[in-house]
Amino acid sequence: MQINWNYLKIFTLLIVIMGLYAFSNQRSNNKKVAEFKVEFVGSQNLYLTEGTVNKLLIQKYGRLENVPKENLVLNTVEEVIQANEMVKSAQVYLTVDGKLTSKIVQRKPIGRIEGNDKFYLDDEGKRMPFSKNHSARVPIITGNITGKSLEDVYVILEYINKDSFLRKNVIGIHVEKEDSY
Repeated sequence: MQINWNYLKIFTLLIVIMGLYAFSNQRSNNKKVAEFKVEFVGSQNLYLTEGTVNKLLIQKYGRLENVPKENLVLNTVEEVIQANEMVKSAQVYLTVDGKLTSKIVQRKPIGRIEGNDKFYLDDEGKRMPFSKNHSARVPIITGNITGKSLEDVYVILEYINKDSFLRKNVIGIHVEKEDSY
């Protein structure tokens, strides 16, 4: 009887590859999150702190350290962070060495509304609450503020922020009536 060595070599190679794959898969599933790291994208992390983000996640999930990585759903962690009103966008990912990292982009206020309601107007024209950590140095908008005048004020504030001279010298806008500023 003749033994075909090529078939034996291929069969042995397949057994070794399947064994290595099973070993690495089992070892990967047993890994736990080593630490949680928060990175703020951009030059300023003024309105939200690392402690605030940690507190948000602890309230929802408990401590994230030593949690098996297969039990962690990164998409829901991302949604919890984005639920904060100071966050523009967030990305959460797990590195090879077990660090859970979140990159957060904060919203940027361009005006402070001081009417019946008090809030910031951000760079997308949306309402943004005041921060307990920092007060932005932006123009103050006072007077009779309605929905239409708020849209007009947003356009004016965008124009002011594009011009460096106006950005340094305009400290406020007063709305007398809908088309009078």
